[in-house]
Amino acid sequence: KKKNKTKPKVVAFKDSNYELEYKIFNCEIKKMHPAIEIKRFQIMNEIKNKFYQMLIQNIDNENLRDNTKNLKQLSNEFLIRFIFLGISENKNSIDPLFPYKFNNYSQIKKDINNIIISQNNEITNLILEKLDLCSTFNKSINEIKKFVKKNTFEIPFFKVSSYFKNNIKYKKIWYGESFIIINSIVEKKLREKFNGKEEYFDSILWCLIFRYFIINDNNQLILNIHSDLEIYYNNYIELFASSINSYKLFCSLFYDLERYFQTFGNFFNIKIIKGFYKANMPYDEEIMKNTCRRLVTMLKKSTRPLACLICMPVWDFEGKKIINSNLQNYDYGEYESLKILENSNMITFKKILTKNQINYLSINNMKKIPASNTYIIVIENQYSKLDFGYLNKFNFL
Repeated sequence: KKKNKTKPKVVAFKDSNYELEYKIFNCEIKKMHPAIEIKRFQIMNEIKNKFYQMLIQNIDNENLRDNTKNLKQLSNEFLIRFIFLGISENKNSIDPLFPYKFNNYSQIKKDINNIIISQNNEITNLILEKLDLCSTFNKSINEIKKFVKKNTFEIPFFKVSSYFKNNIKYKKIWYGESFIIINSIVEKKLREKFNGKEEYFDSILWCLIFRYFIINDNNQLILNIHSDLEIYYNNYIELFASSINSYKLFCSLFYDLERYFQTFGNFFNIKIIKGFYKANMPYDEEIMKNTCRRLVTMLKKSTRPLACLICMPVWDFEGKKIINSNLQNYDYGEYESLKILENSNMITFKKILTKNQINYLSINNMKKIPASNTYIIVIENQYSKLDFGYLNKFNFL
């Protein structure tokens, strides 16, 4: 007999400012251990290298756009966006990282086409057919399952060394030949958020930092306006964050690890009912489009005051023209996510911040780094009546 799929558990959260529900999907591979994360890292590197080879073998140099940056780095970014999209569709039901039976190639097709001068779908389709990401990740999941089944995982032993940089203490924590680096500020925050058994903290911490390293998200950026948003607007829930860079309450990618740090899990499994949220989405066309569509739907359905502040890049010609009046007319294609917001008639605040008006703080080295030109947009339903006098004066640097 086939096993019945376990329905996700629905959990309600409510405080004086917020009301929401979130679904908990448990992965089949539940074991957490540094050795398993290292195995995922090794498999991921093999897939990255295979994809990179496919690109250089099938795209001639003269057919690459002049502004194409490091192709190896781009191939990594394309794969990670594919994984993000899989997680957003709950295709990580077996392994928390690798998508299972996932064949939505919409974003990765756009990514490959965007670097080719003659946007020939034959080249893109050939690369994806040879790579066969759906089958590749299915096999990777089976490899992880076998690895977990055949190994006995003892309590991990870590070697720790410390050093100071810019008056901040850092730890380099080794497990075998692999290591993570964490500063005292992040470690303190994670200890304060941790709700598991103390004896497991070091292992879960190591797995968490290393998991984000696998997907090249070890820089962990944060906006400078969290405290102001809370003071003036009671805004302290982020719809896209991580345990590492979150302000207070948050949604994130990896519920299996981050539940120990009070995440609500994947944004696409959450139903917001009341409150003022913020969404600093990954700059990924499909994720942004799906997020905006979902936000608009939830705001329309709610009968409680509901709003969301959205950060998104200035990718449209009209927005670019505001920044640079000398810009020549150019077809940048349809900006679907922005169009969804504009067509909703729910935008009550919209502002462009040029890259010299907005910074992010890298939580890894505690240094500010410039952002790209950014839209700050607020959408509200008919029951929300926010005053943007304060927001308009916020310093995003």
